[in-house]
Amino acid sequence: MRTAIHAITGDEYELDCLPLPTPTPCEYECDEATNEWKPVWPSACPHKCVNGSWVPETATECEYCCATGGWKEKVPDLCEYKCEGGEWEKVYKIDGCSIPNLLFVHFDDAPTPPNAYEPAPGTATVTYTASEFFEPSCNNHDICYQTCGKPKSSCDGQLGADDLAQCDDAKYEFYEISEHGDVLYEHCTFAGAELEFGVELLGMPYYKEDQKCCKPGPCVNE
Repeated sequence: MRTAIHAITGDEYELDCLPLPTPTPCEYECDEATNEWKPVWPSACPHKCVNGSWVPETATECEYCCATGGWKEKVPDLCEYKCEGGEWEKVYKIDGCSIPNLLFVHFDDAPTPPNAYEPAPGTATVTYTASEFFEPSCNNHDICYQTCGKPKSSCDGQLGADDLAQCDDAKYEFYEISEHGDVLYEHCTFAGAELEFGVELLGMPYYKEDQKCCKPGPCVNE
C-alpha cells in the first residue's frame, strides 16, 4: 500500500485524498494523478468560493465568459458598457442637436418668420440658437435611437413632443424677456417642428448605425 505525508497536516496517509484541511461548501474532487484536491469549477477559468457557490474570479461582478487566456468581458452587445452594481449599464453617446444647414438654426422675436441662418438686420432683439435650446430633447433622441428595438418613428415623434414641451415650459420666460413673447413662442414651436422633420427625413442612416449595437457581442479580445 502506497502512503505519503500530507504537506499541511504532516499525517501519513494512503494515496487517496484526505478530507480538506479547511472545510468549504464549494465542490472539490480528488485528482488521482497528483493525489491533491482540486476545485470543480463550472469552466476551465478560475473561480472563487462565495457563500457556498463558485463565482468567476474576475475584476467585476458582471458577466464574463471563459476564453483562451482567461476571463474575458462579455458585454450585452457591441457597444460600450460599464459594470455598475453587478449589472452591465449601457454608455449612451449623446452629442446634442446635429442640425443640418437646411434647418432653421435659431428663432427670435422678430415679427417675421425665422430666417434659415440669422435674423434680418434690425428686426430681432432676442435670438435663441435652436441647437442649444433643444439640447435636452436632442440628447433624449440620441438615447432613443440607441435603445434596442425602439422604432425610429417613435423616437422622432417623441423628439417633436419634447420640443413642444420645452417651448411650453419657456413661454413665461419668453414674455418676461420680450414684448413679442407670442412671436418667440410661435418661432420656438416652428423650429421644434423643423427639427422633427429633419430627423424624419435624414435620420435613418444614424438610426441604423445606432441599432447595430443590438447584435450579440462576443467576448472582448477573444
